[in-house]
Amino acid sequence: MPNNQRNRSYGRYGGHPQSGGHRQQTPSLDEALMRFYDSEGEVRPELFDTNAQKIAETFDEAPKDANSYTQLRRFYDEVVDLQDRIEENPNAFGELLPVIRMLNAKAAYAKGRKKVDENFVKFIKTSIGQIKTAKDLHIFKTFFEAVMGFYKATKKGAKS
Repeated sequence: MPNNQRNRSYGRYGGHPQSGGHRQQTPSLDEALMRFYDSEGEVRPELFDTNAQKIAETFDEAPKDANSYTQLRRFYDEVVDLQDRIEENPNAFGELLPVIRMLNAKAAYAKGRKKVDENFVKFIKTSIGQIKTAKDLHIFKTFFEAVMGFYKATKKGAKS
């Protein structure tokens, strides 16, 4: 088969590389939006309001098939399950901390399958990195709940 008749795939996000077709970059998520505590060690109230909304809007800007509401809900449900297990047995936090940290690997795997984008991985990694106590997990669960609420109001979230 001659070279000019081969089926060429230039990717999902654009045409031929020389025609200028390329994927538009999603803005990078600011880690400051995900900090649980202020400088005095108090929970930042904007975490559950304006910050959660900005994060949800960033998730909505991901490539077409990434960050579906269903996919993000799977992660949220796992966090809720972990929180419930710790509420049932407060001494279980130390045993469950490795499972909590495993969410980083699950997010990376989902990104590799193009189910989530880099901003979602960053959200999980930054948030999980702050979890040192059962209280921190509760804050993350509540924060994630707020993000999911705002995400449901976005274009992608409303489709589910």
